[in-house]
Amino acid sequence: MPARPPARRGARALAAVALSATTLLGGFLVAVPAHAAAPQEVSAAQQVCQYRVTVNGLYVRSGPGTQYTAVAWLSSGTLVYGTSTVQNGFRKLSGANRWASSQYLARTNTPCAA
Repeated sequence: MPARPPARRGARALAAVALSATTLLGGFLVAVPAHAAAPQEVSAAQQVCQYRVTVNGLYVRSGPGTQYTAVAWLSSGTLVYGTSTVQNGFRKLSGANRWASSQYLARTNTPCAA
């Protein structure tokens, strides 16, 4: 079996570490079962909905744009929670400073929480 290029191996390792760190720090950028309760990290006026990643290799960034640092990497099918806030085509995800391109996030049928 041929070895993966170092860049891909490093990116996957970085994503695994970022997602593990997010979980340990109480973030919500991890795959969750469809029946999981929505996190309550946003203001009461903000609705939180569940989204499914529709592309393999979606970067989660520290702000609403590609100029912001990538803080995590999500694979296709990963479920995340996001708010109704969209800036520059990036949706605000639950957790501090977490944004992802809204064009690659599809709302699931799970009811949104206020």
